Amino acid sequence: MMTTGSWREDLDTAVTAARRESVLESAETLKQIVRRLRQTEDEARALSLVVNATGPFCKKAAVFVFDREQARVLASRGLDEVQLAIDLKQAAAFYSAVETQDPVIAIATETELSKEFFRPAIEGFAGDERVFLFPIVVKGAVVAAIFAMGDVQAPIVEMLAEVTAAHLGSIRQVALVTVPPEPKGSERWEDLSAEQKAQHLRAQRFARLKVSEMRVYHGDAVRRGIRRSDLYLTLKPQIDEAREAYAKEFPGVPDYFYLEVLGNLAKNDDRLLGPLFPGPIV
Repeated sequence: MMTTGSWREDLDTAVTAARRESVLESAETLKQIVRRLRQTEDEARALSLVVNATGPFCKKAAVFVFDREQARVLASRGLDEVQLAIDLKQAAAFYSAVETQDPVIAIATETELSKEFFRPAIEGFAGDERVFLFPIVVKGAVVAAIFAMGDVQAPIVEMLAEVTAAHLGSIRQVALVTVPPEPKGSERWEDLSAEQKAQHLRAQRFARLKVSEMRVYHGDAVRRGIRRSDLYLTLKPQIDEAREAYAKEFPGVPDYFYLEVLGNLAKNDDRLLGPLFPGPIV
């Protein structure tokens, strides 16, 4: 006959074993995610990979990238591939994550998430559901944030955000070494002021993000353009819009957008851009 003490000991042993097995499974999952992340050399693909990898650790997830005063969905899981941009001033949780650079936990409301994002986020949940934001900080700046809700294992998702931040930092460092800034004229990089150098780096990040978005959101068109050796016509609306935005935002700065299009879309073969590609911005 089993005594009360024996029954409790067996239960404690079973619970301990189950927890140990769960921890081992989580550790193995994290190991696989980190391994795949290290093999990714594109920022947008890395961020998309991490969002998809959050499956065991929350019900819904998205990664937002920040551009001026807006937060834009780059990739999502469980949100019906929602694509939108929200004003940071209309989304208190996002604003706080950017300002403090710390994880934010909030109740899902329009005030915290914005009117645009509240509806797709809350679908399928109760009105008092908690949401989590984990900022991805690279070189002292929040470049993106992981949004998560629904049975969130916060420590693990926060760890994913930190690993992603470290990986993005390494991607950017390699990019700077591989393609160093080339100022116009005879002026050398070391002769530029700190403000001028910062502008060049912002231009590089802007160009890299725009091209990464084309690869993520328009992958089929990219592959079709490569097969036809006419990437420009295949992606004309996206390329023209990005070129115009780059020229307006960075007048007088070398055309890093062209370098990104050539290197990351056309595989350094300008013939793949097609005969109508307008070339570098003068």
